[in-house]
Amino acid sequence: ASGWPHRRAGERPAHAQVVLGISAEMSLVVARFVEVQGSARQLWQALTDPWQLTAWFCDEADVNLESGLYRCAGPHLPPEARVERLLAWEPERLLTFAWTAEGDETVTFRLRPAGTVTRLEVTHLRHRDDAPPNWRILTDCLWAYYTVLLKQWVETGRTGFRLPFDPNPPSVIRFQLRCPVAPEEVFAALTRPDRLEKWIANRAQVEPWAGGRYDLGWGAHGEDGPGHITRWEEGRLLGYTWFESGRQTEVLWRIRPDAEGAVVELEHGDFGDQVATCLGCRLGWADWLNVLWLHLLGRPASRTWRGVVPAASVPPEG
Repeated sequence: ASGWPHRRAGERPAHAQVVLGISAEMSLVVARFVEVQGSARQLWQALTDPWQLTAWFCDEADVNLESGLYRCAGPHLPPEARVERLLAWEPERLLTFAWTAEGDETVTFRLRPAGTVTRLEVTHLRHRDDAPPNWRILTDCLWAYYTVLLKQWVETGRTGFRLPFDPNPPSVIRFQLRCPVAPEEVFAALTRPDRLEKWIANRAQVEPWAGGRYDLGWGAHGEDGPGHITRWEEGRLLGYTWFESGRQTEVLWRIRPDAEGAVVELEHGDFGDQVATCLGCRLGWADWLNVLWLHLLGRPASRTWRGVVPAASVPPEG
C-alpha cells in the first residue's frame, strides 16, 4: 500500500527501523527493528511459551525446542503461513523458524539487551526471487503489525487489536478497538496535530471543518494518503478522503463511550476489486490502531517506517 508512511534509505529513527532489500543470492529480505521496554527473558518467554504465543501471535501453539517443534496456527495468522518447524535457537538471543511448509521462507527473531530495553530484530527471508506482487510491502506491513502486538504484550500484558486474516477480504475495512480512555481523548489523538505527531504523523496539518485539510505529512499533499475532511462531529466522528493506487476512498472514525472508556470504529473503503490494495490497507490500519492504543495508554508509540537499502545492512547472525 503505497500511501503508508516511509523514510528514505539510511534514516534511522531511534525506536524503529525497517530494511527491505535483495541479497547477493537474490533472496528477498524484510527486517524490522523495535525497542521493547522489557528484558530479553520476557521477550523469549513471549516467543516460546505456547500460552503467550496465543495471546499475541496465533490461536494454537505447540512448542518443544529440543525436538524442533514450533507449531503456530489459527485465523490470526495469514493463510500462507505454515509455522511448524524450528530451525535454530539460542535462549534469550535467537529464534529461527520456517514460515512456509516448503521452508522457502524463514523468520528470525534476534534479542539484543540494551540497558532497560531490549532491541528486537525480526528478519523475514524469502529464499527465492519469484515473490508474488507486493510481497515485500505486504510482508513489511505484516511484521510492523506483529512487532507492535509483541511490544504491547510484553509491556502491558494486553493487546489492542488483533487482525483476523481473510484471503478474500470485503472491499470495505471495518475494525473496532476498545480504549481505556474517554472519547474526547481519542478524538484529540485523531485531530490535534501535536497528538498526531506522537503516533502517526510527521508534520500534521488539520483544518477542523468539513472540506478542511487533513495532512499527516507523509509526502506531497494530494498524493497517496489522506486528503480533506468530509465529516467532523466534535468528540464523535471524523471522516476524510484517502487516495491509494489512484482510487479515492473515505476513512471514517466513529467514537462512542462504553463502560471501560471508548469504542473506536474505523471504516475505510470502498476498494472495489483492488484486493491487493485492500489487503495492504488492512495490515496498515491493524498496525496503526495498535500504535494508537499504545499512545492512548501513555506509552511511547512504536512508529514505523520502511526504506530500501542493500541486504548487507541487515545485522548478521549472532
